[in-house]
Amino acid sequence: MSSERMRIVLKELNEIAKTDKKRVKIARAPGRANLIGEHTDYNEGYVLPCTVDRDIIMAAAPVHDEVVLHSINFNSTRRFSLTDIKFDPQDHWGNYPKGVTDHLLLSGHEIDGMTGVIHSTIPIGAGLGSSAALEVVTGLMFKLLYDVEISPVDLALTCFKAENEFVGVSCGIMDQFASVLGRQDAFLFLDCRTLGNELVSLPSQKMRVVLLNTMVDRTAAAILNKRELECRKAIKIIRRFRPKIKALRDLSSDDFQELKNRLPPTLRKRCQHVVYENERVLEMVEALKKDDQSLVGKLMGASHTSCRDLYEVSCRELDIMVEMAEKISGVIGCRMTGAGFGGCAVCLVWEWALEELTKSVCVEYPKRTGIKPEIYVCTIPPGAEDMLNRNERIEEVF
Repeated sequence: MSSERMRIVLKELNEIAKTDKKRVKIARAPGRANLIGEHTDYNEGYVLPCTVDRDIIMAAAPVHDEVVLHSINFNSTRRFSLTDIKFDPQDHWGNYPKGVTDHLLLSGHEIDGMTGVIHSTIPIGAGLGSSAALEVVTGLMFKLLYDVEISPVDLALTCFKAENEFVGVSCGIMDQFASVLGRQDAFLFLDCRTLGNELVSLPSQKMRVVLLNTMVDRTAAAILNKRELECRKAIKIIRRFRPKIKALRDLSSDDFQELKNRLPPTLRKRCQHVVYENERVLEMVEALKKDDQSLVGKLMGASHTSCRDLYEVSCRELDIMVEMAEKISGVIGCRMTGAGFGGCAVCLVWEWALEELTKSVCVEYPKRTGIKPEIYVCTIPPGAEDMLNRNERIEEVF
């Protein structure tokens, strides 16, 4: 992150509140892309995300009793008391920091208020975990301001609960865990039930993660809530025949083949996606470790097809993006990422193919859709962090 961006945020903070420079903290939390393992996290399955170099930064100082946050991107301010935190269905971004604050207090952490400024480079509605990054940067800021004793895992869980229970989105834990636990140049293999995790490095530093933004916005909450309900209905039926099954994660492919005709057609498709997607994640981890690029590409392609045909969360624009990318020599694999119905496709690409991929998408995608795309050639940065631990002293950037 540039010092100039830090100066902009700090200048804005100084304008809305005359703060003691020595008490100001700066934190960042990255967005994420999911290489494979879509809609498996809330089914207690496996995922394989990585951080991306699009993030949210917050500069803040402690105050008493209330939280005041100003968003540079939206040019809007949210203010709430720690003794009166309420969900507002009309508040499209303020509910996330509210939820984190509420859950930190419910967990018994001794925190007070803060005045802060937020700036994001994560495109909204692109399926890159912007809400989770906002939650994580809020939680990390409280930790920094008040020396909160909270582990990285518990920070991620607190942020997950904020979105799931306070905001009311039936999400899984992937986005928050990726933002907190992500590491440079590695994917995070996460077991969403046990929370066991492992870092899986890129086979080569000349491979790049590229995000192709369809510029089709979507609301993740409605998608996630509907699909999560369908999965719960499927589990209810499956338990009649397999009482020990707790979640779709427990269903093997053999189990599915035996039970699939017991399920209505729509629920059967949802189950089939989740069961085989979990298996694909496990295969992908091994393929990356062995540098089996052919298998990596096949798994990403199969995942997209499954998201499109079985889980039914793709859209015409995403399908076009994936189809175009797969035709480019040097693109190892491509698939939709995020909740679906818009947002981004994720590609694993050799550096030498970046120019051709970019040119092809920028020319052909508008011809076929009438939409100008955005392309993000990403690095994989560290997870959430205190920026003043690795940048200039506050006096040098204020």
